[in-house]
Parts: sequence; C-alpha cells; structure tokens
Amino acid sequence: MNGTIDSKTGRLDDQTIRAAAEIVRERLKAHDTFISIVIYTNDLAANETETVLDIWKQALAHNGNPDEGDYLRGQIRLESYGSKAAKGAKETIAAFSYDVTYDLTCEQEQAVTAKVADILSSLNLNNKSDYEKIYEIYSYVCSNVVFDESKAEDYSTVDQNSAYSALCGHKAISRGFATALYRLLTETGIECRVVLQSIYNTNSDAWNIVKLNGKYYYLDAANDSGKLTYTQFLKGSSEFYKTTLDDDYVKSELSQISDVSYCGQVDAVYSETKPGANVISWTPVFGASKYMIQRRYYDGSKWKSWGTVSSSYTGTTYEDTNISSGVAYQYRICAYNGEWSDFTKVEITASTVPVAPQNLIASAEPGKNAVTWTAVKGATKYLIQRRYYDGSKWKSWGTVSTANTGTTYEDTGISAGVKYQYRVYAYNGEWSAYSLCEVTASLIPAAPEKLTAKAEPGKNVITWTAVKGATKYLIQRRYYDGSKWKSWGTVSSTYTGTTYEDKGISAGVKYQYRVYAYNGEWSAYTLCEVTASLIPAAPENLTTKAEPGKNTLTWTAVKGATKYLIQRRYYDGSKWKSWGTLSSAYTGTTYEDTGVAADVTYQYRVYAYNGEWSAFTRGEVVSSTTPPAPASITAASEQGKVVINWSSVSGATQYLLQKRSYNGTKWNGWSTVSSTLTGTSYEDSRVTEGVTYQYRVYAYNGEWSSAVKTEIVAGE
Repeated sequence: MNGTIDSKTGRLDDQTIRAAAEIVRERLKAHDTFISIVIYTNDLAANETETVLDIWKQALAHNGNPDEGDYLRGQIRLESYGSKAAKGAKETIAAFSYDVTYDLTCEQEQAVTAKVADILSSLNLNNKSDYEKIYEIYSYVCSNVVFDESKAEDYSTVDQNSAYSALCGHKAISRGFATALYRLLTETGIECRVVLQSIYNTNSDAWNIVKLNGKYYYLDAANDSGKLTYTQFLKGSSEFYKTTLDDDYVKSELSQISDVSYCGQVDAVYSETKPGANVISWTPVFGASKYMIQRRYYDGSKWKSWGTVSSSYTGTTYEDTNISSGVAYQYRICAYNGEWSDFTKVEITASTVPVAPQNLIASAEPGKNAVTWTAVKGATKYLIQRRYYDGSKWKSWGTVSTANTGTTYEDTGISAGVKYQYRVYAYNGEWSAYSLCEVTASLIPAAPEKLTAKAEPGKNVITWTAVKGATKYLIQRRYYDGSKWKSWGTVSSTYTGTTYEDKGISAGVKYQYRVYAYNGEWSAYTLCEVTASLIPAAPENLTTKAEPGKNTLTWTAVKGATKYLIQRRYYDGSKWKSWGTLSSAYTGTTYEDTGVAADVTYQYRVYAYNGEWSAFTRGEVVSSTTPPAPASITAASEQGKVVINWSSVSGATQYLLQKRSYNGTKWNGWSTVSSTLTGTSYEDSRVTEGVTYQYRVYAYNGEWSSAVKTEIVAGE
C-alpha cells in the first residue's frame, strides 16, 4: 500500500481526490510500478470507477513543474487500474490501484536532469526574450535529435519514446521529442504543453503547444528534425497539419490556439538616402505575408502625425520618392500574417546628393572589361560595384573599388565569356544613385604581364604573372645572328607554370621570347629580350663513387664547355686541407682519381670553361678501404720452374699467391702458394712439365683486394 487517506469531510470530494493524486504523483516520480491508495469515507454513493480515473488525471495534471504534469504523462503507461469499496463498522473503505510501466528508468531520469542543466547552460538564455528562448531550444532539439525512421510507426517503442532517448541518446520518435521540448521550455519559465493525439492509445503521436504573447502556437520538432528551415514552428491552427483527437488534458489551452502562425516583429530596419528617394529595407519576418509602412516628418519644430505609405507591401525594401530634400523622416514597419506585429522604427534625413554618373559604358577587351563614364561635377571619388550571371540568375553585388578618382576602370578579375553588370556611384560627401551597364567578357585571355628574362650562367630564366583562367602557355624564342633576327621557334606549347628556364642557349647571344596564354583561345603575346650570359652553367648531376683504389667522378656535359677544372681536398681527421688541382684541362665527363688513400673523406669540385669559368659543383665521398687488384700479372716458364710477376699496389703490405692445375678434364682446386709475399715476383719450382697452371694474386692493406689471374703450361 502506497498511501492511506482519511477523508476529513467523510466524502470523496475534490480535496480528498487532490490528496490522493499527490500521493500517486510522488509514487510515479519514484517509478513505482504498482500504486495503491486506501481512502476512509462515508460516501457510499461515490462511483469508484470514475474516482480512480479522476485521481489518475489529477496526478498527471499540468502544474508548471518541469518534471511533473505533461512530462510524466508523456513517459508512463497505465497498463491497468482497479477500484473497490467495502463498508466497515463505521465507514466505507475505498481502495484504488494502478499498474504502471515507464519509458525510462530512475537512473535515466537523473541523466535527463543533468543533461537539461547542461543544455540550458550552453544556450545562455539569460536576458533573452521568450521568442528567442523558444527558438534556441527548438533549434537545439531539431539539430541534435534524429527522428528514428525505423520506429516511425511504432509509438509503443519504449526506448525511443522518452526524453532520455531524445536528449541523451540523440534519437527518438514524436513522444520523445515532445517530452524533451516540454522539459527544456518549462525549465526556462515558458508555458508549454505536450499534446497526445490520444491519451488512451499508447501508440499515440505527440507534439507541443507553447504560449507566446498571450496565445498558444503549435510546435512539432519531430517533423522539423534535421531541417535547415522549420515548417512546424509556432504554427497556428489553420496551418498545423495534425489533429488532436481526445486530449482533454489540454482542452483549455487548445481553445487558446492562435488561428494563424506567429508573426514576429521586424528585427531591424535599415535606411539609405539617395537623390529624390529614401530607401528603407528590413530583414524578412518568418511567415509574414505583407508589411505596413508608415511615415512622418519633422517640420522644424515638431513631428507631424503618422501617415500610412503602404498597408500591403510584400517586399523588404521600400523606396520613398515623395520626399523633400534635407527633411528628417521617421518610418515604422510592422509585419502581418493574419495579425499585425508591433512596429519597428527608423529615422533618416533626406540630403542633396550628386547625380548618378552619366554615359556609363563597359567594353570587353582581352582579359579585362573597361568601364568608362562622364565625370560628375563636384564628385571626389566613385564607388564601383559588380555582379555576374551564373547561367541561371544574377549573383549578389560585390564592391570592386570604393575610392576610384578617375572616370575609367579596368576590371581584370573576370572570367572569359561571363556576363557582368557594373554600377557606379558618385560621391561628394554623399553617395549618388548608381548608373548601370552590362557586358559579356571576351573569350580571349589577357596577354601575360610582367614578362622578364634574366641571364644566368648557362640559362635564360623567363618569368611572368599568371593569367586568370589560363590552362597553359605557348613560349617562343628567336635569336640575333649578328646581322638579323632569325625565325621564331616554339620552345613549349603546353607549359603550365609561370617560370621557364631555357638551357638550350649559346653564351653571349641575344634572344627574344614571346609568351601567349591559353584558356580555349590564345591571347596576344608579351615580348622580352635578353643577352645570354658569357659564363657557362656549373656542371650538373655531379656524382662521386668510391671504388677499390680510386674515386670515380661523373657529371653531365655543359653545353659549349671546352674543358673542365677538377680540384680536390681531403679531411685529415681534424680539418679540411687546402684545395689542390687534379686537372685544369679535362675534356671528358668522367674522371678517375687513383691517388687516394683508403678510408679518407675527399671533396671534389668541378668547373666548366667556355672562355669563362663557371661556378663549381661539389661532391663528397669517403674512399674505399679495399685496395685495387694488381693491375697486371705475367707467368713465364723456365727450366723446372714458373716465374710469376705482378704490378705493385700502392699501400699494399703483402700479397697472396694461389695456383691450381688442370688434370686434363677439369681444374683442380686452388691452393695457396704464399699469403705473406711482400715483393712482386715469385718463382714456383713445384711444377710438372706439360701441365697447365693458373695463378692469381691478391693485394692486402688491411683488407684483401680482388684477384688478378694468368695461365701458363709449365716447360713450354
């Protein structure tokens, strides 16, 4: 038993039912699944069946508490209920019971409470209007909760029906959306209700109504979930697409629903003065079908009465031409969607301003539109604006110059073949009205600008500014042979950069270059001239390779070079020694330096010469620790012996001599004659006449070299 009530009046009156409802409400908040109430009364005539439902209804009645009323009603299910009465000795005992299931657990309820506090803190709704609070909370729910399409037809789905599923799980169906909105809005003091399509059908759709400026409006966040533009926000009864069937919990509020959707006040009004007109503009109001514009003016001593300029204006910019220059005007605007909003006011003083520029013309030229106009007397500068047509509509206006002082403007920031409009304003302390002209940009791109050619050793470097829209460039070249310019030749017809290095040149020769841009059409060309440097290019691709007994240098031949200077230095373990010249007239592109010591770091630098010395190219290598094989070996047969001689190896401390013999069908294995020879000759007397022998020699300097081999027949 959850509660016992002794009726003070002896009857099942409103006071007794309210007391019973309070007990039921508290047990519902505690998530009791079985709730029973016993009431002691003398009221034998009471209808227990009606009373059990009256208690339940009052337990769930709206009271403005965020976690009670509609919040509870939207997340519980009354599975069954019962009532019975029995007469005792002195009084009647009436018992009422309820079997209840819940869409969320106690723990989930605690999570919802914490989440609501976090959300409201992040939205920072302090000092905001009721409309702003409603909009911010509605936007949060629509943006952060996904409508679960898989459960769209199953309103009995517990896990997607609660505020927990919406706010903590970010996925819900309509009842989850509605209870989440109710909880958030009620926490901020906004009068909000949950509307169930049917309170007796657990598979019921749900939405909200909210009170704003004394009237209720519909909200359906489930329908607006994920949308950029809300279609079910603050809707009136004539425009809301759902029907409430039997939700008598909200009958009073539903009777206060506005027939039309909410119409907000105009947020801001902007004013602009120009010759003969005041221009008033404002931000559009959601749902407004028209606007009323009223005006009054200051006569020098007081403001005159308001007069209506238009009561059915449908735009958001109004140009008032019925004005007097220099007079102060006030305008006020209100919006209408079945009801008029409050007014928003702005003030403006009409001024004498310069006339709009006359004879405005735009001419299409390669890579630019040239805009010209007649000078305006007294104007100190001009404002130039531009917009373009994207194939389906005109884009917004953009400013290309705010302080042009001439009467010609060249617009180079354009795209070929695109339609442009220009408008130009004059300024003399006030801006004039604009003049408008239109032009289609030329398909021919502009010629490349700032073309320069610079002579560097072995090459001419040509640069230019990128041409907007160009996909490639054509580069042509010609040279002067001492008496005349030769014919133009194409260097590249598909170049995509804006810097080109021409290495196929001759020193001291005069060259001209011309460059064209391409964007589907070829531009005119730009020309430049340069005399090639007398200094050759430094050798490129220099490589240094350590090999046994030598370092090998290679490089790419330099055009026009007649010889190369090769220098070397080495590192002695503590510092680099001075450079020394290995060759000053080398004509090849591969050089073998055999005068090296093992395991020493060497640097080489190579210069090219064509009458002038180039800059050098440098490479570095650590010489091999392996000695070279002896350069040569000979074997001579003498009486009873074979004499072997070989060339000495620089740095070698000893030699290894091996031999093998041929037995008539195959070679026998190698055997060592001596591994500690220090000379370069050896007499082998252990031979048999007529037998073929092979000898091989290795040099040693801490590592063994490869072998050099010879063959001889003993006795011949």
